[in-house]
Amino acid sequence: MIKRGSLFIEVLISILIFLVGILILMAVMTLSLKIINNSKDTIRADQNLINIIDNYMLMRVFTNSGTPSGPFVEKVISSQEIDIQGFVLRYSLYRYQRSGKTSVYFDVLQREE
Repeated sequence: MIKRGSLFIEVLISILIFLVGILILMAVMTLSLKIINNSKDTIRADQNLINIIDNYMLMRVFTNSGTPSGPFVEKVISSQEIDIQGFVLRYSLYRYQRSGKTSVYFDVLQREE
């Protein structure tokens, strides 16, 4: 024989399990929104770095002068020479890199006079 109130306790336990599941689902959704927002910021920062490099390259094409400069630029190799069948090419290597993100960088070779 079922005791009085046992059905009520079963309903309360099932509601409690359902609420725990809903809370876990809400936490996972909140975490996924944070991850999406962080990836948006990362993509914007990387695109800004690419825009800086593109602007430098356009300046070099139109004016044939200029040196990479700014907070994202580091001179890696200074005035190296390479001999290509008697033609000596002097160049410097500049690295564009966002601070705090060492895995993403762009190298630019600049011909020196």
